Amino acid sequence: MNLIEIGYKEFFGTEKIEPLVGRISFANRNNYKVICEESEFSCTLKGSLVYEITNESEYPVVGDWVKIKPIDEDKGLIVKVYPRKNKISRKVSGVKVAEQVLAANLNNIFICTSLNENFSFSRIERYLFAFSYEVNPIIVLTKRDLEVNYMEYLKQVRSRFPNVNSECVSVVDGSISVLEKYFTEGSTSVLVGSSGVGKSSLINSLFQKELLKVGETNKKIHKGRHTTTFRQLIYIGEGKGCIVDTPGMRELSIWNSDSGDTSFSDIEELSNYCKFRDCTHTVEKGCAVIEALQAGKLSKERYNNYLKLVSEEEFINSQKNYFTRKKHNEKIKEKSKKH
Repeated sequence: MNLIEIGYKEFFGTEKIEPLVGRISFANRNNYKVICEESEFSCTLKGSLVYEITNESEYPVVGDWVKIKPIDEDKGLIVKVYPRKNKISRKVSGVKVAEQVLAANLNNIFICTSLNENFSFSRIERYLFAFSYEVNPIIVLTKRDLEVNYMEYLKQVRSRFPNVNSECVSVVDGSISVLEKYFTEGSTSVLVGSSGVGKSSLINSLFQKELLKVGETNKKIHKGRHTTTFRQLIYIGEGKGCIVDTPGMRELSIWNSDSGDTSFSDIEELSNYCKFRDCTHTVEKGCAVIEALQAGKLSKERYNNYLKLVSEEEFINSQKNYFTRKKHNEKIKEKSKKH
């Protein structure tokens, strides 16, 4: 495998390939597949690296660059994990407060939603709020052949998110070709969205080969069964880079955010005119956001969704700080017992 094609130069800034450096294409617990220049290796993490890990988010994930030590013809040991340039994360499902890193070292994130009952501005805002702070986002409206007024949807999306590239496509009319420009040599893209929005079909049709598995479609709701169960890095082809296929998300809880710069750029712009710098946009006099809401220049639905996501982010941050302090105090107690 030519590692330049899957992002080596993009990450390291050189075309000189270092021996036994590779990229993780599959990760499940302590089992990894690593693509190297020489071959693909099934690997585990070196014991000393496991010992140094303090939380789950530090384990290698799909997209990470690593160095390995071969222990067999196709088996190896990961002996070094290179610092990430970026990552996309969410809070783990349930009540536990912990970070789940979904993928690392990305260029583009395609936020996919289909033009059927799956379509939701609030869902798009949540994905942008959660993921666009370190990666270039592209909103992709899929299955436009199912909606006669698809251009009106696209117009609304572009109006609502003016700082984000947005496309409207279908696998049956050739319109997916507009996505080709985002796939370049060394680039890494990831597709996210609910199950059944057509992510796998979209990629297979765009590159005219079965890169991703596609499930059967329910003809009544025009929704496919989700077939991806693990995240995996897939090489697309010469000059096209690679893509991370992810399972559909039933739950997306915020971990980090773009603070509204991309998802709520209009509200962020209005906040510059608020009387107080620390304005919460809820009760303050002289709040430009509230004034826009009262004047009908900002929809109540969008305003409420903004407050909801900001509140969720603040709660998660408070929980992070609590557990950080708790771990710090536990370490101090441990050290004091030894003396």
